[in-house]
Amino acid sequence: MMKGKAITKRKKPKFYAKEWHKIIRKGSQQKSKRKWSGAKGRHNKIRLGRKGHSLRPKIGWSSARVQVANVRGIPYTLVHNLSELQMLDKGVAVMLSSSLGAKKRKIIIEEAKKMQITLLNVKGGKA
Repeated sequence: MMKGKAITKRKKPKFYAKEWHKIIRKGSQQKSKRKWSGAKGRHNKIRLGRKGHSLRPKIGWSSARVQVANVRGIPYTLVHNLSELQMLDKGVAVMLSSSLGAKKRKIIIEEAKKMQITLLNVKGGKA
């Protein structure tokens, strides 16, 4: 099977609203109210990303996502083109990318039949 990038989780800060520790409605006394609310205001140091101020949630804080299994619980590999399919071992479950066109999809399905690879998102299952 194809080796993917190792998934590691990194420690990320708790994203709370600005001055949550000072204001009651932002959760100084009640933990459930300590959630992030977007930084607003012209001179807001968090919005400006100044040093020494708390960090704000951005897309970069999310961890890498790997699709391990489909609805039926079968582990699979996502394939975008023919060369990716040819790198795989015999008997592996594969899902075809949704961005594939009809012409290339047909070629990949025929190649998968020869290689005895199971296709999960093609009618009939076994290619």
